[in-house]
Amino acid sequence: MDPGLTVEIATVLTRIVLSGLLYGHQHERFVVSPGASTEPANNIFRLVRQGISIVCTGGFPTMLHLDHVSVFDSIIERKAWGSDESVSGHGSTVAATAILRQRLADTFAQLQIRSLVDAPCGDMNWMRHLDYRLDQYTGVDLLPRIIKKLREENFPPAYRFQIGNIVTNVLPPGDALFCRDCLVHLPFSAIHEALRLWKMADFKFIFMTTFPSRTSNSDCMVGDWRPLNMEIAPFNWPKPLLILNEDYIPPYQDKSIGVWTF
Repeated sequence: MDPGLTVEIATVLTRIVLSGLLYGHQHERFVVSPGASTEPANNIFRLVRQGISIVCTGGFPTMLHLDHVSVFDSIIERKAWGSDESVSGHGSTVAATAILRQRLADTFAQLQIRSLVDAPCGDMNWMRHLDYRLDQYTGVDLLPRIIKKLREENFPPAYRFQIGNIVTNVLPPGDALFCRDCLVHLPFSAIHEALRLWKMADFKFIFMTTFPSRTSNSDCMVGDWRPLNMEIAPFNWPKPLLILNEDYIPPYQDKSIGVWTF
């Protein structure tokens, strides 16, 4: 049988056991790829017996990977991150990013950043208020609905927006990559793939969320959240060139943007 398999789960799931914990939403899609274990097949049949609607086409189930677009589109649709101001949640409000915006503007000037790739850019709720002039800004996001809306807005000519997935696409060129509040929602396997592609893009600097006071990192499913310290296992990145603390609310006072060079 063909090794690929797509499983459509057209019912509301919160958490299910499917060869480990999977995070599900309404009309979720799970993509199955070749692997060593056949245990997910048994779990799928159990779900069928429980009355969950599943459509399978070809192949034999092995390791399951959530379709990132479906997960994050569902989160946006349900406003699951709880903010009426920004689809990206309370951490992306104008008020919550006031200190970060100032520190970013100062750092961009210090490092002479002229072109920036912002991935994911989300709805640009706070980034549009950054007091720093770029020669080129490229906003990349996974969700077509977000990119469509941004393209319809009246941004300066230096701003452009495109659909892209940091886990599967090499990002466009720029002096720096800005990736805030993204990897914290992805499993280790997806993060490692994103980091591999970033190195191929050859950015001078990478600005990325890190929690430097954390002493361990835990894995998660796509769409879940946990803090990550990029300087410890399984990433073991070197000490960043700079740490821009966001002055975030307890217990996440160490939430920062780390700046790395490659």
